[in-house]
Amino acid sequence: MISDRWSLLVLRDVMFGNRRHFRILQERSEEGIASNILADRLRRLIADGLLTRAHAGRGHRAEYSLTEAAIQLVPVMAALGRWAHATAPQRHRCECGPSCWLTAGPIFGMTS
Repeated sequence: MISDRWSLLVLRDVMFGNRRHFRILQERSEEGIASNILADRLRRLIADGLLTRAHAGRGHRAEYSLTEAAIQLVPVMAALGRWAHATAPQRHRCECGPSCWLTAGPIFGMTS
């Protein structure tokens, strides 16, 4: 369900990055997700019951939202982010520091 790297990152961006539209998810991806991979992961997350897609009318963008199952993952993702920040070598830590975990900041925002 969320066993691959990209699915977790897409969920992170929808949960904590205020990114609800395909183009925004792709353009603001810190990891540089390709459009075909993003489209595939969004389809998988919808099929797995973690996201919903509100069909937009003509000329409007579709919006992705968390389902109840995904909302239940928020504390897990936050805890994983705090753990990653605490245990990662200094050069791999995100710039926002530990305060971002308390304010629903980026999770897994580390670069290699």
